[in-house]
Amino acid sequence: MNSIKKTINHSLILVTITCAFFTVGYYILHVNKGYNLLDEGFFLLSSANPTDVKQQLTSFNFYLHFLMHFNSNIIFLRLFSLVIHLISLGLLSCAFARLLTLDTINKRLIILLTACAMVTVYGLNLMFPTELNYNSFTLLGAVFFYSIMIFLLTSPTERYTNFYLFMLGFIAVFIFFNKFTSGLLLILLSFFAYILICIKNKKFAKQALLFLMLGFLSQLIIYFSLIQNLHDFFTAYKNGFQSLKIMPSNHSLALLAENYQQAKELIAFSYEKYKLIFYLLILNSLTGQLFTLLKRWHNYRLFSCEVLINRYLNYGVLLLFFYLSYKIDKNWSIGRYKELASFYFSAMILMLLVMLAKLSGQNWRAFLAIEKHKVLPLVLLILFLILPLIIAIGTNNIIYVQILLSCFLWMPVIVFLAHEISKKLGRMFIYLTIAGISVFSTYQALFNMYEFPYGLYGNLPAQKYLTDVNNTKLYVDSTTKFIIESTRAELNKCGFKPNDYLVSLTDLPGLTYAVKARSPSCPWYFGLYKDSDQFIKFCLNLSPEIKPTYLLLDSYQGQWPLFSANQLGAIFKNYTLCGEVKNIPTEGGVCCKARVNNIKLFKLNALV
Repeated sequence: MNSIKKTINHSLILVTITCAFFTVGYYILHVNKGYNLLDEGFFLLSSANPTDVKQQLTSFNFYLHFLMHFNSNIIFLRLFSLVIHLISLGLLSCAFARLLTLDTINKRLIILLTACAMVTVYGLNLMFPTELNYNSFTLLGAVFFYSIMIFLLTSPTERYTNFYLFMLGFIAVFIFFNKFTSGLLLILLSFFAYILICIKNKKFAKQALLFLMLGFLSQLIIYFSLIQNLHDFFTAYKNGFQSLKIMPSNHSLALLAENYQQAKELIAFSYEKYKLIFYLLILNSLTGQLFTLLKRWHNYRLFSCEVLINRYLNYGVLLLFFYLSYKIDKNWSIGRYKELASFYFSAMILMLLVMLAKLSGQNWRAFLAIEKHKVLPLVLLILFLILPLIIAIGTNNIIYVQILLSCFLWMPVIVFLAHEISKKLGRMFIYLTIAGISVFSTYQALFNMYEFPYGLYGNLPAQKYLTDVNNTKLYVDSTTKFIIESTRAELNKCGFKPNDYLVSLTDLPGLTYAVKARSPSCPWYFGLYKDSDQFIKFCLNLSPEIKPTYLLLDSYQGQWPLFSANQLGAIFKNYTLCGEVKNIPTEGGVCCKARVNNIKLFKLNALV
């Protein structure tokens, strides 16, 4: 019997490791496929010439520009981002192991399995543009920040305390420059870590505060001396806040409250979809308490029924959970994100309820009377749960989608709870939990990468046409290839030279980057919306000394509303039509369908 269990455990371990390698390997094999004309193009265009951007609330483009200075090849940027994220996940797994009470061999195994499981969940990010941007910089910084925080608070000695505090301050300010909302929260969290250190040893209070402040100060000095001067930073932020007030309706601040409101639907959705599981687990919890009462009377042993309900019901519930979760939406809609988000949310509830059932069957008083040495791990686990929200806070996208992209931070909590349960049920439970989630996550990640790559005009097999994207050879779909190469050909007929300024009202900033043009003041002009004119005018006025040499205008739904608008007509009155891209195919579009129909190219006649 033991040999069978050992074989099953080894198989589950192998499944988890295989899933991680399969997820990463699949992405690497297709790293040269696809080019997102929306977000990916925006990130690259912003970073190619960051000083051109005069309004923004993030400085990620200066950091990415530093990397692009050495190698601007898109394939290199994608692989670099992947490698550094994998390193961060490995570091976080090592830090998480500090919270477990295991022997050395088991701890190493749990580190490996936790890292592999997080890689499979992180795989969901690989369907999106993977170059470093403000979201991925924030995610990366937060993972390093939290890893160092765990090392700091769980260190048995004060040997590296000063270094850890310095790094917390340094990373928190780094995140502030990339996403100030998340940065502010992590700055507060660094002070929380400082308070815990002071409680642990008051003698180090002043010295610890000094090194924390040195971390803050060092990042500030590096940024304002080497990256961006203080005046330009505050000017860009002031312009960024002003532009938010006049953004087109499709990107207004009003959407922020709406997106956060939608997050509340997740709990109700999870309950509705998996309520059978909740009922079974509550029943399991009640039966655990019932058996405790019966045992006290010493009159009932119930033979094998207790084993059946307390052990095998948990396995059955877990398998049922994975089966139901497998029934996912395969349509391109927010529904599939909600489905996947509810899976991880429900997985947390599952583990918590099962652990409570086991503890209630043992001793409620022992559970409630948490010993002092268990308080810190509990606090750190709670922070694991809220860290994805800290990373997502401030986004103008749907909040639970943004949370979902960093929900691999919940995996250590699930592993911790499964580990506690496995002390009662055996090691197979933790291996089954990790392997089950890894299989599900791998399926989700690979299916989404294959069928729904974000922002492309077709699925992964459709990315088979070689084209040049700013000196990088990529395989793209026929629509993307047609748009890039036809626009490049028409621009060349008009006398275009690399690094000429171009204003693209096609709502495709990636097109500007692909043809090696520069965009004055703003990399993304949101040109397809009827109320975009004020925003476009505001951005152009931020660089009055620059007269864009070329203008791209899209025929949106067969009309040319912006060019004929009074306010914009006055700005673009000295431009003459010099080319046109007609009959752009839109078949098989995912999220870019109907974003662009025909493109007209205008050239500046003379400076005004």
